[in-house]
Amino acid sequence: MKKLILSAFIFTFGFATATHAQQVNTLFTKQLPEAPGKEIEVITVSYAPGAVDAIHRHDAHAVVYVLDGEVETKPAKFVVFFIKNEGAPILTPIH
Repeated sequence: MKKLILSAFIFTFGFATATHAQQVNTLFTKQLPEAPGKEIEVITVSYAPGAVDAIHRHDAHAVVYVLDGEVETKPAKFVVFFIKNEGAPILTPIH
């Protein structure tokens, strides 16, 4: 079942440890003239079965939609829409 996760606050998405088996592709980035200093960035992320990522956060508003698979067990692909400060990174590692 596909899931839609909408966050009206700063979205934090993380996994416990680091087996980096993901592929990230930027689909587009566009300035938002109605919100000076803000932009939208849309990416797809694909994870292999059992892959996890280092604990991190996104300092942005985000909408995540699972396109295929299951995030916890099977190969997964999802699309993420970020509304963030212009030029800000989409991922901040937590040490």
